[in-house]
Amino acid sequence: LSGTKKHPQLTVSIDLDHGKYENLQTGTLLNDIEMKIAGNQDQLKLQQLKFNDGEKGSVTGVGQVDLINKKFPFQVDLKLDQAVLIRLDEFTGTLSGDFKLNGNKETAMIQSDLVMNQASINIPSSAGSTVARIEVEEVVSAEETMQQQTPKSTPVFKAGLDVNLSIPARCYVRGRGLESEWAGKISVTGNTEKPIVLGNLNVKRGALDFLDRKFIIKKGEIDFNGSNPPIPMIDLNAEFKTKKITGIVKVTGNASNPQLKLESQPSLPQD
Repeated sequence: LSGTKKHPQLTVSIDLDHGKYENLQTGTLLNDIEMKIAGNQDQLKLQQLKFNDGEKGSVTGVGQVDLINKKFPFQVDLKLDQAVLIRLDEFTGTLSGDFKLNGNKETAMIQSDLVMNQASINIPSSAGSTVARIEVEEVVSAEETMQQQTPKSTPVFKAGLDVNLSIPARCYVRGRGLESEWAGKISVTGNTEKPIVLGNLNVKRGALDFLDRKFIIKKGEIDFNGSNPPIPMIDLNAEFKTKKITGIVKVTGNASNPQLKLESQPSLPQD
């Protein structure tokens, strides 16, 4: 801090080395975090940011925040290179591309062009057992009720979305007898509170174990039509052939409640 009382001059320099962040809920691991920040009373600059995902993937970036403006406009630019940022039993994926966040303390915009180099989606074997609900009557005084009331939550900070995701191949969906590889393109617009997801995924190859038979997937498409919440539509055909008959399994409808239908050539009764 230098200058005069009337015109102070502030210089800021912050270095972070060997930082680490871990989120057990999402399986996120940011390792070897290095960050350099420099600035003055008017502006802070993120001169350097880099970290790895605990393996081969990495993220680098720069950014800045203007302090002279009361809305604190900011901008952050990140570059992802084969980065794995989520590791869950249900999903893990490797991302490369550009990620930009700009805005101020009131609003923000997320812009991104990403390529999913590889992804693995595992369908749970079962939905899990249900838990019995016990009816409980809780008797408290009016004073205790007032004490237990939680304050009103502040509105969630919303950011606009302009995200494009390309999946050229190697998106594997497995589970419940399904073994498949998918590719496609997805775009996300709207905002973080109500995202609008559009695009589709098409099967490249796959098989479905059903009724002790291996059905080869002949057609498979997953469409995101902008619904909220974003529930995709499924259209999948799989066939099993013998010398006398071709059995066909069709799975259609939205992903939360798909409909399964059996057909055959030549046509036979459902049983």
